[in-house]
Amino acid sequence: MFSNCKHQNIVSLLGFCDEGPEMILVYEFCPNGSLDEYFGNTDNVTNLTWAQRIQISIDIAQGLKYLHTNTECRETIIHRDIKSANILLDENWVAKNADFGLSRLHHACQQGSTLITYNIAGTDLYLDPEYLSTGKLKTKSDIYSFGVVLFEIMCGKLAYDKSYNDKGLPSVARQCFTDGMIKNLVDLKIKEADENISMLNGGKNSKDNLHMSLKALKLGTRDFSDSNCIGEGRLWKLYQEVPNVNGRTTIIAKWWDSKSRQGHRQFLTELEILFKYRHTNIIGFAGYCNEMDEKVIVYEHAKNGRLDKHLDDATLTWTKRPEICINIASGLKFIHEGGVEKEEPMKHIVGAL
Repeated sequence: MFSNCKHQNIVSLLGFCDEGPEMILVYEFCPNGSLDEYFGNTDNVTNLTWAQRIQISIDIAQGLKYLHTNTECRETIIHRDIKSANILLDENWVAKNADFGLSRLHHACQQGSTLITYNIAGTDLYLDPEYLSTGKLKTKSDIYSFGVVLFEIMCGKLAYDKSYNDKGLPSVARQCFTDGMIKNLVDLKIKEADENISMLNGGKNSKDNLHMSLKALKLGTRDFSDSNCIGEGRLWKLYQEVPNVNGRTTIIAKWWDSKSRQGHRQFLTELEILFKYRHTNIIGFAGYCNEMDEKVIVYEHAKNGRLDKHLDDATLTWTKRPEICINIASGLKFIHEGGVEKEEPMKHIVGAL
């Protein structure tokens, strides 16, 4: 089957070994593991964003379309075991259909679009009920299984999660649909993210213009290399970017540990404050990135660094020192009075900014 399968959403076969009793297939390595690892496990703090979930869904669909399309050089392939455990995620979070051990070829010479088989194969709860009861196998059987995976992606739980008792996700989803309660199944992490985005409402276009691509930031920081790290806290690291990222001179990127819930919250808090509080004595906000579960805030580069590095510097004259104190006081006064729009006064609490 793999000899003619070449598609970005199908895991690539790199080679094989068939020597004596040993039979081995060698595939590309997908470092982000399988899709099922990201659902239903509260200990796994990696949260797939809504945008990631949509893209993963599209990737799976494109892979299935490729398998189900008959071409001159390749016959239709029915996977027969589509489930989140058989969806692999590469280093760029591209989803790839994998594990074709149960797949069936649909030869061009066969009549109709249905195969009759008495050897039912697949995984319970993902199996097409019609195929399970009649043995009639077709591409639509894969589509049913894909539907179950889509519900897993939306719900953030596996089809056999214990919270569904013995019913399983397909039965629960069907009942919720009938009762008009389908929204109750949506993953709470998605709802929380939606609330956080709503929290940043009010200047959508300007925020969109300030969004920087993860690719550009990785390029500028040499993939967040330790050699570019100029400071760190418990939940973040500061990286100095090389010049000319997005047309700017050197700027500073603050990378947040988004795998930590606290880091995620602090990223959103700081982002909200930087949107609302613009002042000559508050660090300049250059942009932000929220892609592929990576969260980064980008600031102007204050080339003289932090004040604590200069306190014992003889060149920091008595004339400069009171001026610095006035600048600090001016910035604090601005945020304590609610900024330009005189909103609710804010306090600069350690860890929040």
